[in-house]
Amino acid sequence: MSIRIGDWPIYSFLLALMQIISVSSYQIVLLTGETTQTPEKLYMVAATYIVTSMLWWAMERNFKSVYALSCPWFFFGLAFLLLGVSPFIPDWRVASRIEDAATCFYSAGASAGALSFALNFGDEGMPQFSLVTYPLNTV
Repeated sequence: MSIRIGDWPIYSFLLALMQIISVSSYQIVLLTGETTQTPEKLYMVAATYIVTSMLWWAMERNFKSVYALSCPWFFFGLAFLLLGVSPFIPDWRVASRIEDAATCFYSAGASAGALSFALNFGDEGMPQFSLVTYPLNTV
């Protein structure tokens, strides 16, 4: 990860790519061929996004950042794998459920986008306060 291409380390490219594909979990819904989203799917995606956002935050606070930044790629890969397999399923109801699962997996990966943005700048999203106060110099 510390190998450089020019002046840029490889991990910075991975962080930037994660930020790009994490822009919206609705992108995968468009890839499934749908132009609208049912309320059930909206709630399913939103609930997945909220729960996994909290999990990514907890993981980043309690473990090394590399784990919180690497695990979303598993969910992106699984989402695209399921999306690629679904057209070959003969029963449309099963294929639709597989596409729904792919949407949820993509949403789980996309919820780490804000974390990758924060860690791209070396900040964990928490301001550092000092308890030491300095008196003002009045001249």
